[in-house]
Amino acid sequence: MVENSAIDENEHLDNSRLHYSNAYLSEGWKEYINHEGQKFVDGGTEFLNKLRKYAVGMGFRFVYQSNDKLRVIADCFKKKSDGCKWRVYASLYQANGFFYIRTLNNVHTCMGVGREKKSKMITSKMISSIISYYNAWYAKELAKSEVHGDESLSYSQLVWYRDALVPTNPGSSCVVECDPRTSCFQRLFVCYGACIEGFQWCRPLLFIDETFLRSKHKGQLIGATGKNGNQGFFPFAFAIMDSENKENWSWFFENLAKVLTPQGRTITFVSDHNKDVIEAVSNIFPTSHHAFCLNHLKEKLGSKYPPTNGKLFRDGIVELFMKCAHAPTEAAFEFNMRNLKEEGGAPVQTFLDNLPKENWSSAHFKGNRYGEMCKNVSE
Repeated sequence: MVENSAIDENEHLDNSRLHYSNAYLSEGWKEYINHEGQKFVDGGTEFLNKLRKYAVGMGFRFVYQSNDKLRVIADCFKKKSDGCKWRVYASLYQANGFFYIRTLNNVHTCMGVGREKKSKMITSKMISSIISYYNAWYAKELAKSEVHGDESLSYSQLVWYRDALVPTNPGSSCVVECDPRTSCFQRLFVCYGACIEGFQWCRPLLFIDETFLRSKHKGQLIGATGKNGNQGFFPFAFAIMDSENKENWSWFFENLAKVLTPQGRTITFVSDHNKDVIEAVSNIFPTSHHAFCLNHLKEKLGSKYPPTNGKLFRDGIVELFMKCAHAPTEAAFEFNMRNLKEEGGAPVQTFLDNLPKENWSSAHFKGNRYGEMCKNVSE
């Protein structure tokens, strides 16, 4: 009779596989402080470093009663509250420069000793002694890629996104352009069909803002945001560009015009005092009105006065400028303007030279800005 000699493959594979234990870098920290007479060749620096790591590994905190070049005395953090007896005393031996533990009571009598998820004993200096800056940076980049996806891959999928967006979102506008010489990404414009349809029932007002992209490939993010009847934000369109320049701003407003012109409304734009934006709006939307953000103008005016003038004086000049901007009539505007020029002197005059009052003064604004003096909504 022949016995069944079938081989269990998994049994043999288990014996041949290599097993790796992913040990924490803090695996041995619990043994760093263990007995009286323990020697630390690198002196107080080594002792303090190992004492902190020992506390992290054991899950407790301590406070120094003495900490200088000659000696270190530390008690458990809960000595006062729970009467904990844990204590260590180490000092320098002058003959060889070593640090020795003289006395050690390594038993905690307090309650609730346990390893903390976030230990206050861990400092940036301690972390830098364990892992390098490059390792920390690389781990962070891997985590970001795991959560948000690969940035380079996402750019390569923009053409696919455009081809998928337009048929699945009727009425949408999505434009992707690449540099014809290098085939590298240059700019993207997106305006969803639902946003185009919904904007017809919002005020004819768009806030324009831009910000730098701090990702791997940098660039500029531009947004056009409206407001609905309930004073809520209404994202209308956005663009991503390789840089902020005259050509890209014109391209952005040209694409805006393609989706706004069919609605037949005169749009009021609110933006920073940016010469490229001013020129683009003037050329592409000649009948539209353009308002400058007062918060941006306030910052520019305040920067004309150095700190030596004093904050009180600078704030006073800015307040006079705001009175001019909010003046309800031209007469009130002229009255406040005289005060502003008298108090502000030459810096105010320089500031106003290239700032048409029709773009920032309520009394002189020809269009309707619906009480919106700033573009904060777009941020």
